[in-house]
Amino acid sequence: MLKFKGVSKTFGSITALEDIDLDISKGEFVFITGPSGSGKTTLLRLILRELLPDKGEIVIAGEDITKMPRKLVPELRQQIGTVFQDFKVLDERTLEENIEIALAVLGISQKEWEKRIENVLELTGLTERRKLFPSQLSGGELQRVSLARALVINPKLILADEPTGNLDWETAQELMELFKQIHKEGKTIIMATHHRGLVDNEDFREIVLNRGKVTGESKDDEDEKKDKHVTGEKDEHEEKDEKVESSDESEKDRKEVADLKHKKEQTKDKIKLKDKIKMKFKK
Repeated sequence: MLKFKGVSKTFGSITALEDIDLDISKGEFVFITGPSGSGKTTLLRLILRELLPDKGEIVIAGEDITKMPRKLVPELRQQIGTVFQDFKVLDERTLEENIEIALAVLGISQKEWEKRIENVLELTGLTERRKLFPSQLSGGELQRVSLARALVINPKLILADEPTGNLDWETAQELMELFKQIHKEGKTIIMATHHRGLVDNEDFREIVLNRGKVTGESKDDEDEKKDKHVTGEKDEHEEKDEKVESSDESEKDRKEVADLKHKKEQTKDKIKLKDKIKMKFKK
């Protein structure tokens, strides 16, 4: 689906990306993480052909887009939906009109507009708000407008640049559930984020950038679990669970022994008390 081969990009004396090699398969959901200035947004802009690298190849669906003639770039972008942190909606247009603009820019026939718009509004839960203006919508709703606009062109690839950056935790989780639903339909999703909570809460692959270089990468947890099941290796969580379980059982045994001792002591005290009472009556 997407490959970076030795890609580098500089802006003057600043190195944004250096010798990046990536291979993202069709239908994958990949997080691109790293601190601000690590190169996440630059990487996405290169995929969109908003920028050209200083060196290296960027291959999408078998074609090196760095060598693509400028006149063919609009065709490339018809295959890519984008979702941004700052929504990028037009304030003077209704929600529906903002989505229509994406179709108009790409030259999609107006005969298809109504059906496409109905589908994405239903998917994103915005049908009842279609005639509202951006100022009448919440942050979460605006981000769903941005997602609906990305989906209406029926892209093969979705790029999301810090889509939850302006959202509270609950709204961010709701948006993430929507992305996951879209991913299940077969879309390839690349999400740049530094929202650690979202990343840790999911099993998707993570590629870590720092100062323009890939400094870490993880397979998704499901693949790791499968590998460990085959080899019989126990993962860290399983070992911890076993230790906790063992510890719990030991603690339970200790409590039972202590309770028995306590009951025996109580029985002895009762016997002693009865003996004392008997002695008093005898006297």
